Amino acid sequence: MPQPRRNANRILYGYVRNLEITACRRSHCLMCFNAEILKDTGTVDSLIRFFGSHGTLLEANLVFCAVPKPSSDTWHAIIFAHAAHGHHDGVLRLYQKTREYNLSLSKYVFPGVIKACATLRALQHGKLIHDDILRYRVEYDDMIGCALLDMYARCGSLDEARNLFDNLSSKDVVSWGAMIAGYVQHKSGLSALKLFKEMQEKGIEPTNITFLSVIKACSTIGAIIEGNLIHDSILRLQYESDLAIGNALIDMYAKCGVLDSAQNIFLRLPTHNIVSYSTLLDAFVQHGRSFAALCLFGKMQLKNITSCTVTYLGVLKACCNIAALEPGMILHHDIVVNNAEVDITVANTVIDMYAKCGLLDEARRVFDMLPMRSTVSWSIMSNGYVQTGENHMTLELYDEMQNEQVTPDNVTYVAVLKACGNANLIAKGKAVHKQMVDSGITLDTMLGSTLIDMYTKCGDLNEAEQVFDCVPNKDVVLWSALICGYVHDGKYAQALGLFKKMQQSSVNPDRVVFLCAIRACRCLGALSEGERIHCLARTHGFESDLIVVSALIDMYGKCGSMKSACELFARLSHRDAVAWGAIIAGYAHNGDYDMVKKYTEEMKSQCQMPIGHALSHVLSAVTLSGSIDEGHNLLKAGIMDGMVGPNIDHYNCVIDMLGRAGNLRDAEHMLQSKPFPANLVDWTALLTACSSHGNSMLGRECYQQISYLDPSASFGHSLLCKLYVEMG
Repeated sequence: MPQPRRNANRILYGYVRNLEITACRRSHCLMCFNAEILKDTGTVDSLIRFFGSHGTLLEANLVFCAVPKPSSDTWHAIIFAHAAHGHHDGVLRLYQKTREYNLSLSKYVFPGVIKACATLRALQHGKLIHDDILRYRVEYDDMIGCALLDMYARCGSLDEARNLFDNLSSKDVVSWGAMIAGYVQHKSGLSALKLFKEMQEKGIEPTNITFLSVIKACSTIGAIIEGNLIHDSILRLQYESDLAIGNALIDMYAKCGVLDSAQNIFLRLPTHNIVSYSTLLDAFVQHGRSFAALCLFGKMQLKNITSCTVTYLGVLKACCNIAALEPGMILHHDIVVNNAEVDITVANTVIDMYAKCGLLDEARRVFDMLPMRSTVSWSIMSNGYVQTGENHMTLELYDEMQNEQVTPDNVTYVAVLKACGNANLIAKGKAVHKQMVDSGITLDTMLGSTLIDMYTKCGDLNEAEQVFDCVPNKDVVLWSALICGYVHDGKYAQALGLFKKMQQSSVNPDRVVFLCAIRACRCLGALSEGERIHCLARTHGFESDLIVVSALIDMYGKCGSMKSACELFARLSHRDAVAWGAIIAGYAHNGDYDMVKKYTEEMKSQCQMPIGHALSHVLSAVTLSGSIDEGHNLLKAGIMDGMVGPNIDHYNCVIDMLGRAGNLRDAEHMLQSKPFPANLVDWTALLTACSSHGNSMLGRECYQQISYLDPSASFGHSLLCKLYVEMG
C-alpha cells in the first residue's frame, strides 16, 4: 500500500475511534482531492459508517458517490448508513441496486434490509429478499431468521412467521417476543397469551418488551385473570416501576373494568408522564367517573405536565358528560393558548362540549372559526341544535351545508330528520329522505328508526311502515320506533300486533318497547295481554326496573286489577314518585278514595313528592276524593320544594278542586294568576262549577271570557242558560 494511503487510513481510523467528527470531515475533504485515498475501501467504508452513525446521511452519500467502483463492503456501508438514519426507502432502493449489479453481499447486510421491509410493512419486498437469501445460499443464522420472523409478523403474515419461528434452531427471548408481538399487533391476543405461557414453561425469562406485548394482549381481549398472573410475574421480576409497563398495566386494568387496580398502580408509580395521566384520565371518563377525571387533570396541571391531544379529548368528554361548563371554558382557553385547536378532533370536541352545556352561541362561534370543517363538525353542530330544541337552526345549518357542497353523513341526517319530526315538517322530511335515497345512502337501523320516528310524529304511518319494511336487518331500535309510532298515533291494537311479530322474529324487547306495549294494554283495557307482557318482562329481567314496574302498576290500575297493582307495589324495594303516583292514580280510577288518602299520607310520610304526570294523577285522585285542601297543599309543597315545575295540568286539577268545593273566587284567582294563559277548558270548568253552586255573577264573567276566546262556542251559552234556569 502506498505511503499516503497507509497514513491516511491510519489517521482516519484514529479519528473514527475517538469520534472526532470535525477531523473526519477534514479527512473527507482530503479524500475528494486524492484519488489514491478513495481506492482504499477500508478507509472509505469506515468513513461512510462513521457518518451513518454520527454525522449526516448527506455526508455518507457524498463519500459513497465519490467512490468510482464501490465494493460489496462499500454498498454494505451505505446501506448501514441509511438504516441508521431510519431512511428505510433508501435501504430498499440501495439493496435493489446491489441485485442489479449482481453483487455478493455479506449475511450481515440482510437483517437491516429485512428490518426496513418490516418497518414499511413491505411484505412483497420482504418475500423477494427471503428468496434471495435462499437462492444465493446466504449463511442462514438465527439473526436473519429472527429478522424474517419479525418482518412476516409485523406485515400480518402470521402463518409464515409461525413457520419460521417453529423452525429456528434456537429460540431466544427476542424471537419469542417478536412472535408474541406479531400476534398482539394483529388482534390475536389469545394466541399471544398461549405462546407466552409456552415461553414461561421453557424457562425463558420475559423482558420488559415481552411484558408490554402480553399486557396489551390482555387489554385487547379483556383477559383479567391472565392479566393478574402477568402482573404477579412483573412484580416478581421487579418491573412494575418501569414507567412504560406501569402505563400499560393501568390501561389493561381500565379496559378490563378494574378501575381501582388501575388507580392503585398509578399511585405506586415513582414517576408519571403524560401517558400515565392520559391513560387513567381516559379510563375515568370511559367508566363514567367524569368528576374524578377533572380532578386528575387538575393534579396534572399542578405538576406542570404539558397536555397532549389525548388529554384534551378526555377532559373535554368529561366536561360534556357532566355539563361542566366552567372547567370546559378554562380548558378551551388552554387549548387556544397551546394552539391545539388546529387539531380538528379537538376543535370538534370543544364544539360538542359547548353544545352539551347549552352554550349554542359559543359552540357556533368555534364552529364558524374553523378554517376547515369536517363532516363531523357539521354533525356535532346539527346535533347540538336539535338536542336543545332549536329545530329551525338545525335545518338552516343543513341548508348551509348543502350550499358548501359538504356531503352529510348518517349522523347529520339523523339530526336533520329529528328536527323535521319535532317541528312537524313532513315536506322537508320527505325531501331529506329523497336526498338520502338519491345519494345512495344505505338505511341502517339508526337512520331507519329516525325516519320512522319522523314520519309517525308527522302523522304519516304509511311512509313509516314502508321505511320499516325496507330495512333488512331489523334490531330492537327499529321495532321500537314503529311500535312507539303506533302508540303515539293511538293505534294500540297495531302496536300490540307488531310487538308479537317482533317476538316471533326472535328480537328481545328493551325497556322502551315494554313501556309502549304496557301503555297500549292500559289504553285498550287489555288485561290479559298486559298480564302476558308482564310475564315476558319478568323473563327478561325487567321486574327489577322501577320505570317498567311503575308502568305495570298503572296498567293494572287502569284495567281494574288493583290486586295485581298492589302486589307489584308491595314488592318494590324502592318506591319513587312515579310509583307512588301510579298506585294512587289506580285507586282514584277505581273510585277507592279512602285508599287514595291512605297512600297519599304514606307517600308524604316517606318524604316523597310526586313529579310531572305523577303529580297530575295524584291531584286528580285527590280532586275526585274531595280532599281539596290536601290537593292544594300537595301542589304548593311540590313547587316550594323545587320538586316540580308546575304545568297547566297541575293548575287545572287544583282549579277543578276549588270549583268542586265551592271556592269559586279562589278558583278564579288561581286561574288568572297561573303562569299559563287561561283557555277555553279553564273557563268552561269554572262556569260548570258556577252552575253547580249557583253563582250567576261569576258565571257571567266566565261566559264573557269564553265568548272572547271563541265567539262560535255554543256550550258556554247553554251552561249560562242552565245556571239561570236553576236559579229561577
